[in-house]
Amino acid sequence: MDGGKLLKIAGLYKQKSKKTGKTYLTGKLNFQSRMLVLPNDKKQADNEPDFNVFLVPIEEDKRKPKPSPVESASDDL
Repeated sequence: MDGGKLLKIAGLYKQKSKKTGKTYLTGKLNFQSRMLVLPNDKKQADNEPDFNVFLVPIEEDKRKPKPSPVESASDDL
């Protein structure tokens, strides 16, 4: 493949689930969502995908810093 014709949409990082111990890929797609790539554990035939891709919304409160109580109080004045 010619790298000049490819459009990069995200960088993915390998992670390991603390709950299951399974490896997955994750990365920010934009400031509102991240991409999650999980192995297809339910695959039963060769014509089924090896991985599934999900878009996960990034919660509003994690994107914006919360105002301090002093800033909040000054907004009311």
